[in-house]
Amino acid sequence: MTPAPYEPQQQPKRYSVVAIVLHWLLALVLLAMFVVGIYMTDLPFSPLRLKLYNWHKWAGISFLALTVLRLLWRATHRPPPLPTVIEKNKLITRPVTCDGKGSFGEALPTAATLRFFDDVIGSSRKPLAV
Repeated sequence: MTPAPYEPQQQPKRYSVVAIVLHWLLALVLLAMFVVGIYMTDLPFSPLRLKLYNWHKWAGISFLALTVLRLLWRATHRPPPLPTVIEKNKLITRPVTCDGKGSFGEALPTAATLRFFDDVIGSSRKPLAV
């Protein structure tokens, strides 16, 4: 019996349903966290503010877990090939949006985490005098 010749996996023509759902779910969670985060900062100390802060923290943990899941999915499933022709509007918006690496999606939660630790631990920095 002769072994079957090696056939490389064919690249898919589009992203899988799981990848698309994870992408948009992360986008919705990020948007919801941003809106709630902006809203809750101006609230006076109250039960509503405590609820929103707790929800915001758990949403952040969920965002992190979904991001890890998305990275694992991406590592185990081949993405479709890049298009040979890129539309002009996509070339213009690429540096502003994800730049192919998801930088905006990870930069905002990272900045929020750094701000949280700065508030909790405290900072010895003095504001700059103008």
